Amino acid sequence: MPMIHVHTPFTLNKDDGTRKSFSVGDHDVDKDVVDHWYVKLHSGDKPTVGGRSGGGPDAGLKAMASAEQRQSVAAAREASVGVRGAQPPSAAAKSTK
Repeated sequence: MPMIHVHTPFTLNKDDGTRKSFSVGDHDVDKDVVDHWYVKLHSGDKPTVGGRSGGGPDAGLKAMASAEQRQSVAAAREASVGVRGAQPPSAAAKSTK
């Protein structure tokens, strides 16, 4: 079973209607959970002692990969929600009153 490290607590609403809450820390999860965009947004590499990545020769590459991953997650989120900046029908109805 794959493992994720959650850095920000969240609740995942699964496609079957169930909800799963994740606290900060390591969790064993199914493959479909690992690949979910919302899980990727709230999880990542486990921090090292002192909360620093330690740098090193590959630190810049890792930072670029993280930025690309954040852009990828943001794009997936926008695609699942719809047009960027659009209001849900209930919000649009409230703003006209």
